[in-house]
Amino acid sequence: MVISLMRYLIALLVLCAASPAFAAPLPAFSASYTVHKGSILLGEMRRTLGKQDNGRQMFETETRSSGLVALFVKDLIVERSEWDYHAGHMRSLHYSYQKTGGKRERRLDQLFDWEHGVVNSDSNEQGSSKIPVMAG
Repeated sequence: MVISLMRYLIALLVLCAASPAFAAPLPAFSASYTVHKGSILLGEMRRTLGKQDNGRQMFETETRSSGLVALFVKDLIVERSEWDYHAGHMRSLHYSYQKTGGKRERRLDQLFDWEHGVVNSDSNEQGSSKIPVMAG
C-alpha cells in the first residue's frame, strides 16, 4: 500500500514536471499515515508539500518506527526534494535521503548545478561524484 502510494506520487510529480499546465506551484498539503503489517503498528509517515521561505518548493517524507517495534528499531528516514520553476517547468535543485537510528545509517545528498550541467552527489556509502545532467 505504502509503496503503491509512493509510486503514485512520484508519477504525479513527473507528469507535473512534463506538463505546462502545472507550471504554477502545486498547492501545499500535509498528510500523516500509519504503517502496519497486519494488526501490528510498525511506523508512522508524514508527507509535506509546500513552499519554503527562500521561494523553493519542497516535498518531504519522514518515516519513523513506532509502537512496540520502536523499542527495538529506532529507524528514522527523511527524504526531501527541492525544486523551483524555470522557463515554465519544474527544475530539481536538491535531493536528500537520510536514514538514522538503525544498524546501518545511510545518507545521500544531491545538489543540482544547472549552470555547469552536473549533479554533485555525496553518499556515505559511495562517496562523492559528479553526474552529468542536461536541462530538459
